[in-house]
Amino acid sequence: MAESNKQLTGLKKRQQITNANKLIFLWVIGAAVALSICGVGIQFLFRQAAFNQKIISAKSSTQSTLASNIENARELKGKIDNLLADTNLASVKADPTDSTLKVVLDALPTKDDKSALASSLQQVILPKSGIALTELSTIGQSGSELIDATADPEAAPAATALTSGFDLGATGSYDQIKNMLYDLERTIRPINITKISLEGTDSSLRVTAGGVTYYLPERTVELGKRMIKP
Repeated sequence: MAESNKQLTGLKKRQQITNANKLIFLWVIGAAVALSICGVGIQFLFRQAAFNQKIISAKSSTQSTLASNIENARELKGKIDNLLADTNLASVKADPTDSTLKVVLDALPTKDDKSALASSLQQVILPKSGIALTELSTIGQSGSELIDATADPEAAPAATALTSGFDLGATGSYDQIKNMLYDLERTIRPINITKISLEGTDSSLRVTAGGVTYYLPERTVELGKRMIKP
């Protein structure tokens, strides 16, 4: 009977040890799961904090840009008002009803207007001196290589004026040729003579010349939006 009780006691101890091991194993698993959850939670909090900081930084940058734009708009408005009241610009208006700002656009257009340039030279500027125009060509019409513009105007810097060239031939007296060059110099649109050749006498000269004028591609200003991802 005593041996039977001892066997039962030993069996009970082994069961208790086994149960204790199971319990410890469950506690270890629980602790590991809890630790993993805490690690994931901490990592999520750090990512969320970094994302929030990124949003705050973007908002701060946007606010700074808007404040700068408002200040630039005030400055631009002041400059435009000054141009509208500029008496020098008003004195060279082609039409008295035109705005003085149109003079600025006429002086520096926003596109390579070869046809308008040729028409202005042929009908307005060159005839003033009394010369006889024998030939006139602009880039794209005669195949001349004088133009110094990029293939894509949008690729040029915003403050860089591009050039468009022309060739001309004319005959006249020395005084007429001289007046023609003065007329080209006095135009509202800047014209730079890059080459010139004279043949003949004072009373009968033949001139061949080439030059460039300038234009500034227009820029579009518009509001945009940017998505910030975590």
